[in-house]
Amino acid sequence: MRRIADVRAVDANRLVVTWKDGAVDTIDMTGVIAGFAPFAPLNEPSLFRTAAVAGYGSGIEWANGLTYSADSLDCVATEQRPHTGDDFTAWQTSLNLSLQEAADLFGVSVTTVKQYKKLRILPTAVQIACSAMTRDRDLVLAHYRPRTNGRPRKKGPPAAAE
Repeated sequence: MRRIADVRAVDANRLVVTWKDGAVDTIDMTGVIAGFAPFAPLNEPSLFRTAAVAGYGSGIEWANGLTYSADSLDCVATEQRPHTGDDFTAWQTSLNLSLQEAADLFGVSVTTVKQYKKLRILPTAVQIACSAMTRDRDLVLAHYRPRTNGRPRKKGPPAAAE
């Protein structure tokens, strides 16, 4: 688990988190505040600015007693970082997907998948889908249909039928 070294509010709903490993993330908490009723009081700027490190870096807390874990902050920070075409390529490689199989998963053409691989920043929906499929392999398996055309042969003899 990552630990927080410092946190400060920079404007309405945005925090700058310095992690104990030295990394720094600017995290927009707008969705958390709007999407979870207990966090609604944090819409008040004076309360939001009271964010402080809690539990030896295991989370943050506000003056009204609300807390948010370091794990959750790390997840939000990771999801808010822009994903690139290189990230898409790494995702495709990690799942051992051909271009056609990746295209099938997204319901797009192979040409579109090739374009994703060239983008400086992927569309948000593609980023979300890749993250979700990375976290939950069952999402991939539920929609995966293997393709054989165009895939390189695996080295060695084919597996014997049982």
